[in-house]
Amino acid sequence: MINKETYPIAQLIRDRRTIKKFKDKKIPVELITEILDTAVWAPTHRLREPWRFIAFIGDGRKKVVQLIKSESEKGKMGRPLKRAKLEYLLSIPCHIVIVMNEDPRTKVWEEDYAAVCALIQNFQLTAWERGLGVVWKTDEYISSPKFREGIDVVPGEKIVGLLQVGYPDAIPRYSKRIPATKKLTVIDRFMDKDKKDKFKLDINQSNVFFDLPDMSKTAAIQFAGEKLVELGYVGEAYVDSMHEKESMKSTYLGNGIATPHGSKSAKEAVVKSGIIIMHFRDGIDYDGEKVHLMVGIAAERQYHLDVLLKVSTMFEDIKNSEKVFAASSLKEFINLFEKVDEESDLF
Repeated sequence: MINKETYPIAQLIRDRRTIKKFKDKKIPVELITEILDTAVWAPTHRLREPWRFIAFIGDGRKKVVQLIKSESEKGKMGRPLKRAKLEYLLSIPCHIVIVMNEDPRTKVWEEDYAAVCALIQNFQLTAWERGLGVVWKTDEYISSPKFREGIDVVPGEKIVGLLQVGYPDAIPRYSKRIPATKKLTVIDRFMDKDKKDKFKLDINQSNVFFDLPDMSKTAAIQFAGEKLVELGYVGEAYVDSMHEKESMKSTYLGNGIATPHGSKSAKEAVVKSGIIIMHFRDGIDYDGEKVHLMVGIAAERQYHLDVLLKVSTMFEDIKNSEKVFAASSLKEFINLFEKVDEESDLF
């Protein structure tokens, strides 16, 4: 059972009713304005606020009722409205037409329509809190060109609904709702069927060069190339292509990481895909940037992009970079590297 004092909004939502019988009591325009000023705090994508309002009160009600009468006589409401129905419509203290801008882009249109519907619910709840009842009407006449023209709704606008507002003369009993549990599917487990196929960086003591001494950027790239050759990933021609690639565009990734690799012209020099990892505790100068970790790449097909994406994801948080850079031993470095690799793989 909802505690009304602890959860007043939840109780308000449950208490609200659609009202169709109103007292003969005027509603101050200021009250309608106050309620609308609360309703406009509905969620709206990119704060477009795609709504406007037309309120008919006092003698102004005759205008909207006359238009509804005309539409009923054209067969828009099944049959012409009887006098009793017209008198009922005239007795409603306030009619508010909710209008939205119609954007030609489907996604924007749907977002805006959802926002206006949220606004209408805000209006109904706020009105109920202030002692007013509402019925949200969407009869066919709201799409009629003559009805639209009669209340100055122009092409490019949609009438989302007509709200009939007043002080309740009778409040209907609540209708039971199907408990949400009967329509709720809960997913609290995740089994990645493709996990075995997920890309992982191969790192071991043979391809990690830990705590290297200070050297120039050129010397570091040369070292990376030679180690790729020694490990059988590439032919010797690949080393020159790594320098060529660097001369065209820096391979500095950010957060102290660089990923030197060969140019496209050196694809034939790749024997098999692989990496080498170079660690510089104090960092080396990389065209004005401080690099502590270099991942030299030998790439077949998609492998080059896979490595770049993996390394970028692993070290987009500077804390991960600093943690790996600070390793005190080769074993700790590999363990930290693998841990960051695992933690950065969201799926």
